[in-house]
Amino acid sequence: MAQSVYLKVRAENENNVEKKRALFVTTTASMIDQFNRGNIDTLQKLGYEVHVACNLNTGNTTSAMSTQKFIEDMQALGVRIFDYHFTRTPFAYGKNMLLSLKLRKQIKKYRYMIIHCHTPVGGVVARIAAAFNVQKWGGKVIYTAHGFHFFRGAPRKNWVLFYPIERELSWVTDTLITINREDYSRVKNCFHATNIVYVPGVGVDTDIYTNEGLSLKKKRELREKKLPICCSLNDIILFSVGELNNNKNHRVIIKALGKIRNPNIFYFIAGIGGQKERLKKYIEELGLSKQVYLLGYRDDIDDLMRLSDIFVLPSRREGLNVSLMEAMSSGLPCVVSKIRGNCDLIEYDKGGYLVDVDDDDGWKESIVKICSREAERERFGKYNKLRIKDFSQEKVQGIMAAIYSGRYFQNK
Repeated sequence: MAQSVYLKVRAENENNVEKKRALFVTTTASMIDQFNRGNIDTLQKLGYEVHVACNLNTGNTTSAMSTQKFIEDMQALGVRIFDYHFTRTPFAYGKNMLLSLKLRKQIKKYRYMIIHCHTPVGGVVARIAAAFNVQKWGGKVIYTAHGFHFFRGAPRKNWVLFYPIERELSWVTDTLITINREDYSRVKNCFHATNIVYVPGVGVDTDIYTNEGLSLKKKRELREKKLPICCSLNDIILFSVGELNNNKNHRVIIKALGKIRNPNIFYFIAGIGGQKERLKKYIEELGLSKQVYLLGYRDDIDDLMRLSDIFVLPSRREGLNVSLMEAMSSGLPCVVSKIRGNCDLIEYDKGGYLVDVDDDDGWKESIVKICSREAERERFGKYNKLRIKDFSQEKVQGIMAAIYSGRYFQNK
């Protein structure tokens, strides 16, 4: 009996050593679902067995049904998922440290050659767990910063809290990936990661997000089928994708529409979040209940892009917004906040307009101007379709394959 147990444990340990394994760590399952499927595919093509550690139950920006589908998809691909009850707040220190200890045991057991972590909390927990651990067997720790919380114009508390933590943890980071130029410039000379790399986002599938072959008839049919209200082709549709929270700042667009008072301009927002009831009340107060609609979580964003006329993104903070890239690939002109990340993508008066976050009149003027200039909208859309090719999924996954395999740094 003892001999058989010994042989079983020995076989498991030998198996763990022989296999190439990679681990993704994120606070939420939706981060993997929405932004890391391509990375998982790339690692599997490189011969890795892939594991994921994330919270499957709370904090996700997708629906419970979508999370379940994500789990089923991962199981079909042979990806093993570990449910960690991460929180999105950095202040749950005791809980996060317990999770880090649990994760450390998992890392030792499976001897991961690559640990790729995302999100502020996931990044902290994973790097503490991996510190002075994976180096023993030649493993590497990669952290993708999807927009640091310290940035030009950020509140002082963000700098006091997040900057020292990220700088200290850079000592135990082999590769730090930044996805916008501002973040890269800020840390490239003062953080301690072995490699600090700029990668143009997570990539957009330009085959799915496209307006190729979209006729006026098809656009009309999509509006009739996908929207809660009948909009003619003479109506102008503004579209946003994002959580209903203060950072996404949907309120400023609603306020601008309240000032414009044009019944032929409609605004549709796809997303879920804690400010839903507050936004609904604000919409009613401004008398915009027949013009502004909260669509909730949608899994048909590609179609919603195609039926729209203008994409708007008034966020206060972004890394490199995926929905903005999808809008550009769909040939939409864009009106976006003048912040880090957005400025990497939208060139003023070429792909759309950039507006200061809290400039109510600026949003109003920009919306009025772009709604009244059909030829300009078409020109902006064509420019965006060309520009987004530099941010395509194919290009980004080529870079990630080189980073995962180590080829990227051999050529530097």
